[in-house]
Amino acid sequence: MKRRFLSLLLATLMLCSLLPVTAAASGQEGGSTIYVNAETGNDESGDGTQGAPYQTIHKAIEAARDGDTITVAENVSSSAPITISNKSLTIAGQAKADGSMPTVDAIFEIAHDDEDGPYTVAFKNLKFAPTVQGNVIEEKSTNATSADNVNQLVAKNCEFELTTGRYPGTTQAVVAIVATRQGENYVTGAQLTFQNNIVKTTSYDSDDGSGYYTVAVSTSA
Repeated sequence: MKRRFLSLLLATLMLCSLLPVTAAASGQEGGSTIYVNAETGNDESGDGTQGAPYQTIHKAIEAARDGDTITVAENVSSSAPITISNKSLTIAGQAKADGSMPTVDAIFEIAHDDEDGPYTVAFKNLKFAPTVQGNVIEEKSTNATSADNVNQLVAKNCEFELTTGRYPGTTQAVVAIVATRQGENYVTGAQLTFQNNIVKTTSYDSDDGSGYYTVAVSTSA
C-alpha cells in the first residue's frame, strides 16, 4: 500500500512539473511564418497562410507578432514607406519560378519607440529597387537608451539597385541609421549587420545625354 501511494505521489509531482512548461509553450508569441503574394494574395480575405496569403507587406506587418517571419513570394511595391515598429521581424524573399529573388519597390522605416526592446529586424534574399524617394532602409528608433540596449538591423543576401539623379539634389542611402539624443549624448538606434549583399548604383547623366551606367559593389561583413 505504501509503495502504491509513493507511485501515485511521484506521478502527481511529475504531472504538476509538466503543466507550467505546457502552458508556456502554448502561450508563446511569434515564430510563425506569414506569406505575402502580390499576385494571388488578398488583404481582406487572406489570413497570411501559404494557401491564403496577404497581398501587401503592410498587412503582413500589421498582422505579425514579435518574432514572426514574413515570406514574400512575388514582386511587391508600395508608394508609401513601409513602417516596422516595436516588434522583431524577418522579411525574407522566396525564390520565384525562375530562381530570381522577389523585387521590392518600396522603402522601409524602422521606428521602435517603446521600452520592451531591443528588437531585431532582418531582411534576407530580397532585391530592393525602389522608385520612390528616400533611403531604402532607414532606422530611426528612439528606444535605445545605451550601447547595451540597442536594436539589431540585419541585411543578408540582398541586392540593392539605386538610381542616382532620379531626384536631383537628394542623397539616397542603402541603409541609414539615425542617432537620437539622450540627454547630452547621441545614441544610434541599431547595430547593423550587412552581409553578402550586392549594391548596384545606376546613374543617369541628363546633361550630356550619355544615359545610364551601373556600378556594382559586393559586400560582406
